Amino acid sequence: MRALFNVLGRLWRFIIGLMFQGVKTIEAGNPKAVLEAEVDRFNTAQADFNQGLARQAGLVKRLDAQIKKMEADIKGMTGRVTALIKFPEGSTERSKAGQIAATLQQTKAELVENRTQREQAQAMYESLTKQRNAFVKESRAKIDKVKSMIGKADMAEAQAKLAGMASDVQFNPDGSGLSELEASLAERAADAEGKVQVAADAVAASPWAMTAAEQSAGEEAALAEFMTSMEGGDAPATEAPATDTETKVETPAP
Repeated sequence: MRALFNVLGRLWRFIIGLMFQGVKTIEAGNPKAVLEAEVDRFNTAQADFNQGLARQAGLVKRLDAQIKKMEADIKGMTGRVTALIKFPEGSTERSKAGQIAATLQQTKAELVENRTQREQAQAMYESLTKQRNAFVKESRAKIDKVKSMIGKADMAEAQAKLAGMASDVQFNPDGSGLSELEASLAERAADAEGKVQVAADAVAASPWAMTAAEQSAGEEAALAEFMTSMEGGDAPATEAPATDTETKVETPAP
């Protein structure tokens, strides 16, 4: 019970801190971590309290069992005394009846005491159960309230941060800032395109930049020169075909 009171007290002080000490003070103490620690303490205290309730309920059950047994014993002894009392005075049976009657009287007294104790134990169990339920309900309500306050504080801080960021940004309502950015990007693109054109012209002007037709002509000339060298003569690279109007001239032999 004392543990639950301590938990409730810490939760209440924590709520007061959130309400009156200010967001900055609570933030320095990491309220989420504090709340989690208090919830853990509350759960531990509740578990301990439930164990106490279980022991109290066990006491009630044991008293119920004792009362039931004593009632049965009283019923049995009453029957025996009733049977033995019929014997004459001075007899063994009559003496035995007196002994049982004395035990019966003591058992009845103990039964009254146990019934009283059982009623008190049951009343205490019910009272503690009601208190436990009330404390649990109140503690959960306070925990939910603290969670809500932390959420509101976080939201307020986020809005304040956003507002601060908005105040620091220099907005230009006439759009000149965007126009300047567009012009700057266009200039950068033009510079890049110019560099690409200069590089292309330089490659085209290099001695190794030959077109496909030039490469083919060079290869044909090299092939003709190779064939001439293989025949051992100075044949022209190319020979024009004869027409019908041309006269064939024979070269005399030496």
